[in-house]
Amino acid sequence: MIMVVMCGEGSQDVGKRDYQTDHWIDGPAAALFKVALDHSHNRACNITGINKYELDKEISVQKGVLKIVKGHGIKAYRLARYALLKRITFAVCYVDCDRRDFDDLHREFQKGFESVTSVKGIPMIPKTMIECWLLADEHAYQKLFKRKPQNPALPSKPEDLRGAKSEPESNYPKHVLRRVISQFHQVPDEYRLLLAELSDPDVLKSHCPISYERFYQDILVFFTAT
Repeated sequence: MIMVVMCGEGSQDVGKRDYQTDHWIDGPAAALFKVALDHSHNRACNITGINKYELDKEISVQKGVLKIVKGHGIKAYRLARYALLKRITFAVCYVDCDRRDFDDLHREFQKGFESVTSVKGIPMIPKTMIECWLLADEHAYQKLFKRKPQNPALPSKPEDLRGAKSEPESNYPKHVLRRVISQFHQVPDEYRLLLAELSDPDVLKSHCPISYERFYQDILVFFTAT
């Protein structure tokens, strides 16, 4: 089985470690990766994670690297070095795109991963954040709640969602997900992981053609030769 190390922004994306058992508890980003790998290559994986604060403490960055690698590429470089230390070939580095340029972020990650040639690194950059991918597949909601979202329905272009975090009725993706799930008299925190596990990669590629499609294509490329 393939071993993969992941690093994200917090427990609501990649997941968290149970420090009593040392077991990694998947978040929705980890689940989406597993679903995509199974869909693209019919392969399973074991994920071990590390949060960004632990990663900063574990792995130092050489001065020479800082001349080449910038921004989020430094996080990718640290993760690749950590994977090398743990003898893991594959690394997935997650970050929300937010309002930044997607292509610029992807290039930063690639530059960081390329600095450690023996590790294959995959950027995972939802545009604008993980909730946009979780708002893409209405069939996942039908499987969970026995009907599709109607009031409100899912956005036709979830990657285009924008809004103020401070305004609960805005189109800030987390607020949209909350409103969608509230029609089923539920709250998002209990369903992020399940929605990720039930989402169809073909649907996500169609509705999130910029960020999810690129993520899926990176998986196709990096795992084909293994």
